[in-house]
Amino acid sequence: MIPALFKREPFLEYFQIINGCAKNEEKLVINNSSPFNVVYLLQTFFLNAKSNVDIFTKNFPNFFQSEDLADAAEGFLSRDVSPPILNKPKIRIAYQSDLSEKRVLLENKFLERLVSNPRYNPQIEIYNANELDISGGEGINFQIADSKFFRHDFCHPLGALADFGDKKNARKLQDCFNLIVSSSKKLDVGSYCAN
Repeated sequence: MIPALFKREPFLEYFQIINGCAKNEEKLVINNSSPFNVVYLLQTFFLNAKSNVDIFTKNFPNFFQSEDLADAAEGFLSRDVSPPILNKPKIRIAYQSDLSEKRVLLENKFLERLVSNPRYNPQIEIYNANELDISGGEGINFQIADSKFFRHDFCHPLGALADFGDKKNARKLQDCFNLIVSSSKKLDVGSYCAN
């Protein structure tokens, strides 16, 4: 999961902090503004989430081109759930982009990998939120896992913030995400898979 280049200080220490926070669900502000750090954090979300990972993004920052992130998402979606009557893990993505819906799905390595596999279709929901007026500029991106841990990169002096133990603010972001998807256009992921 960690490329050899990043197996030395200060990267290794950063990854150990993230892993420890995730394992212990610690409330800790983590500087998370570099693309590689974002990918690692989101991989950690996928590894530790039990039921759902929700993502809101504007214009899909470059970390969505990561094969490592797509691998982690596929691992999350492929996870066996016990007992079998429980819902399978789910990923919901709401976005705003200048690209057409087809281009968003097929020119983005992360999304393309997920929607091209029909096995995942029931577990992926993608919403076009272009019609919503979401203030905050191009830098609004946030992710929530299991309504427990989150990452966001708006209005924070570190550029981005991640937290594994602030359930109150995670719930607020979850409510915000739910409001966004309830007011957005849900894409037919299966139709993109067939093309």
